[in-house]
Amino acid sequence: MQGKAVSEVVGALMVLAMIVTVAGILYVISFPVISSGQDNVKFRNAFFDLFELREKIERVRSGLEPKSMHKIQFYDNSINFKNEPVIRIGSSNYTVASISVAGSGWELIYENGAIIERRIYERMLSAPNINYNNGTLYLPIIILKGNFSAGGRGEITLYLSLKNSYVLTGIGNIAFYSKNLKAWKEFFNKTGIFYESHPDRIEIPSANYYAVVYEVSVNE
Repeated sequence: MQGKAVSEVVGALMVLAMIVTVAGILYVISFPVISSGQDNVKFRNAFFDLFELREKIERVRSGLEPKSMHKIQFYDNSINFKNEPVIRIGSSNYTVASISVAGSGWELIYENGAIIERRIYERMLSAPNINYNNGTLYLPIIILKGNFSAGGRGEITLYLSLKNSYVLTGIGNIAFYSKNLKAWKEFFNKTGIFYESHPDRIEIPSANYYAVVYEVSVNE
């Protein structure tokens, strides 16, 4: 009887060890899929956060909502506010808004109204409010006032307001300098706006332009 009891215990331990081993193998096999799914959720949440922030900036700079508040959730990613890309109109340079959210293997960038996805490739997910109508290029220039960064897990509250705006009109060359020129080229190709491509910029020659510069304050 004692031998039989020992045999049953050994058998139970072998079954338990086999279950643990199989579970471990399944976890190892499925971990990349689970991790990828989690990263996709973080990317999607970050995109909707950035898209909503873009809409808040649009409402503030257009005067529909002179002051606004926006909350951003963090899911083990980081966010940076700065003015980085440059738009040159004639001989004047304007360093425009850039907001980037970085995750594992991906980055989302807001640039002067556009939202761009950057991985091993780059593409524009949401187009800026740049229009070409009856021979005139309508161009908003958005400049952020107040640069900061945050990351990790949690939530921050941003307060937005329009500090200043002024109009620029005339005929001249307009150049776009950006780290995401490929995405901008695709945008201009779709809109049919003629441009000249250079290694460091996109240039629209002799453009009849109507540009409005918006200075938007962003504070915690």
